[in-house]
Amino acid sequence: MEVDINLLRKEIDEIDLEIVTLIENRMELCRRMGEVKANGGLPVRDEDRETEIMRRVGALCGLDRNRHSLISIYERILSESRRLQRPTEDPVAIAA
Repeated sequence: MEVDINLLRKEIDEIDLEIVTLIENRMELCRRMGEVKANGGLPVRDEDRETEIMRRVGALCGLDRNRHSLISIYERILSESRRLQRPTEDPVAIAA
């Protein structure tokens, strides 16, 4: 049974929309987390929390063949999360 490439692309586009929405929500929460950490005098990086997240991501991965890719993606997400938590990295503040 041949699958139409356009149908597969449409499904990927729909998933991409969901992913972008979820990542944008996560990014906003990271910015807010940065404010809380700054106000509380806490460091941006919490290695214990990052280790916990990476373990959970690995455990949530349903297919072993996808685990390495998901771990790589999450390493980048965590890197961006730390960047967003730094007050000097606020694009609006930099532009002003």
